[in-house]
Amino acid sequence: MAARKKVDRNPEGKIAYNAFFTIGCDPEIFLTDAKGKVVGSEKVIPKKGLWGGYGNSNGVVRDGVQMEIHPVPTTCRANVGNAIQTALQELRSKLNEPEFKGKFKVSFADVVEVSKKELASLSPECRVLGCMPSLNLYRPSAIRVNPVTYRKRSGGGHIHMSSIPAGMLSEPKKVRNLILMFDIFAGNTCVLIDRSPLAATRRRVYGRAGEYRLPKHGVEYRTLSNFWMHAYPLFSLVAALCRMGASASYTTHQLKGGVTAYQKQYVDLEGIVLDTMDIKRVQRAINKNDLDLALQNWEDLKPIIKRYYGEGAWDYEGIGNNNIDKFEYFAKKIQEHSKSETSKANGLDYWWDHDPFKHWCNKAEGHGTGWESFLIKKVEPAMAKEAAEAKKAAEAPAITPVVEEQVAVETPEGEKEKETNANPDQAAA
Repeated sequence: MAARKKVDRNPEGKIAYNAFFTIGCDPEIFLTDAKGKVVGSEKVIPKKGLWGGYGNSNGVVRDGVQMEIHPVPTTCRANVGNAIQTALQELRSKLNEPEFKGKFKVSFADVVEVSKKELASLSPECRVLGCMPSLNLYRPSAIRVNPVTYRKRSGGGHIHMSSIPAGMLSEPKKVRNLILMFDIFAGNTCVLIDRSPLAATRRRVYGRAGEYRLPKHGVEYRTLSNFWMHAYPLFSLVAALCRMGASASYTTHQLKGGVTAYQKQYVDLEGIVLDTMDIKRVQRAINKNDLDLALQNWEDLKPIIKRYYGEGAWDYEGIGNNNIDKFEYFAKKIQEHSKSETSKANGLDYWWDHDPFKHWCNKAEGHGTGWESFLIKKVEPAMAKEAAEAKKAAEAPAITPVVEEQVAVETPEGEKEKETNANPDQAAA
């Protein structure tokens, strides 16, 4: 076999930060009745949807059984978070109307099952599973179950990105590499924190590794579930991870299309990532939600993140050499708590023990309350406290246990029996 041609990736180059990538999303959530049984979205959501905010631009619409949130996309994660809040506040207002008050609840579950009776009661368009077909890097993404009779439904957490330079989507290979960056930076990393036992079940139907669409506005990454709707800082993290992946492709795009010295300063970051990562292992980790495989992939990616992210514009977005230790602590606590019988949200409640619907409706304004602020205000103090407690325990004087001595004595009848003699010094005390 011929040796692979060595390519100069310009590893000493810099990463290009693009502040103009526009972030959007369309997460899915569910309605239940007062007893917690799933009901179709059409039981509450009007056909035209619920819209609010500036210009009635943030909405909640029907998407089959599910409800789908449509926030206005922007370049700012905080503003997208604010838009999600506005849409959910519209839903809260609707549920508080006399016709619906006390009859329905909102569920942020990732996978649910609809009763036969409920499914039969829905209109044909709300009963059918799925909508437009997806594309997939690794294999066709056609739904492999009967979309009319299949009763499980899952909540997607798709991320949209626009304002992408046309050249990055001009060739199949470039599209492929961009989606691979999403899988590596976002899909695999989210396996570390999305510990739902139903994640792999969801991906048997859709949301597999490498799943995407190419709408007119740019690209839609369709692999992630709605787990990040549990708390606003999670959305802030996931959006940043997707932007990190897109920036790896953008950096390479700038380098290879460069005609100026300024453009030649960049690293072929996309190439370095693809040279480093085991793509088949990334795919398996995502599709099976396999923590062990995802951790192996993370260890491969971590040196790249530490070298190229966390400085300049990247010192306040996502994960970099300035906060990677805090992310790993954050993820470890979720992983540990997800195994506890007391966990109510697959480990996420270690950090956020709350009702997600109330959280979103009542959260503070997004600026200064996202992922990076959460690390500083919550994770960093928790790390410091745990380290101090460990140090105190290590420095504490060792306590020598008292060992009771067993001796044999003669009984008046000449038989031997055991009598406990305490340490004489202790007895005197």
